[in-house]
Amino acid sequence: MSKDIINDLIYLNPVSKDNRTDAKINEELKSLVKEYPIATPLYEIEFKKAITPIRKYYTELIKNFITSKLNEIISNSKTDKLEEEYQYLYAVAESGIKQYFNFIREHIENNNLTEDLYKSPSRDKKSDEAYVIHFMKYNCIMLFMELQERFKGKAEFEIMELEEIQETYLYEEASKDLVIKPYEGSPIHYTEKIKEDAKAFRPIKGDLEDRRENNKIIKFDDLIAKPDQFVIHEKTLNEYGIIDNEYEFIFKKGNKQLLAAFILQLKNKGYFNEFTFPGRKPIRDSKITDFFAHRYGNNSDIDKEYRNFKGTKALIFKLLVDKTYWLDKIS
Repeated sequence: MSKDIINDLIYLNPVSKDNRTDAKINEELKSLVKEYPIATPLYEIEFKKAITPIRKYYTELIKNFITSKLNEIISNSKTDKLEEEYQYLYAVAESGIKQYFNFIREHIENNNLTEDLYKSPSRDKKSDEAYVIHFMKYNCIMLFMELQERFKGKAEFEIMELEEIQETYLYEEASKDLVIKPYEGSPIHYTEKIKEDAKAFRPIKGDLEDRRENNKIIKFDDLIAKPDQFVIHEKTLNEYGIIDNEYEFIFKKGNKQLLAAFILQLKNKGYFNEFTFPGRKPIRDSKITDFFAHRYGNNSDIDKEYRNFKGTKALIFKLLVDKTYWLDKIS
């Protein structure tokens, strides 16, 4: 699986398609490395206990992923920053969680995965998938609540209660049972995870300092019209193995087509300015593709693929976007 467990379990490897034996699942469950919070959580989940190996495995997988996201939130909210930095970090995290809400809601609706499916004992695969998706759902709600509490007073946003979150983003009434509650475990002394995160992907809202200066390449600020949203989508490129943690293009089958479709989708959604100033000079498509070839380094020139998608292969572009949810979600 990739670094984004939620996307994988919804779109790539749903639980209903997991045909491993219980023995194999138990073996892999033992090999999972537990992720620990770097500070005391504010909330915890009280959910139906996982009994079967498959449910135990996926709950641990989700717990680890959510804890890693929580640690990012804690770390970003702890360090002294300018108000603009807090606002930006909050916006990035909020956008990511809202995206998860959309994916989860659509998966529940499209597959009719109601909560009653997992509440009675069953060995049915659909019951397991319902269990996992709703466990995932409540963990994402809890993560959203953690985000609000930790950035309260540091960034501007309207605080939402649990019921509002569930009704607004998941289109459902809040559970009558208290699933998310204040954390009651032992306190955890805050520790920054410097070593583990030192080489993690860091969204950069601007030109990359380690790229060779080239006066023919348009500047980030001159081209990008939606910088905050743009860097969120660049993080997605990293999560799906198209660029690495150093912003270098990963040359493998299919990546050039995905990168070309990504850039054209950004253009179609208004992410690029139409003119440069002074002089109001139109920004040509070649300027756009040159910008990305310079930004992502060796083998990342997709000018040919980009032009094909705009011309003779426009239908292939549309089909690629339609079947690739992270491209389709760019707005």
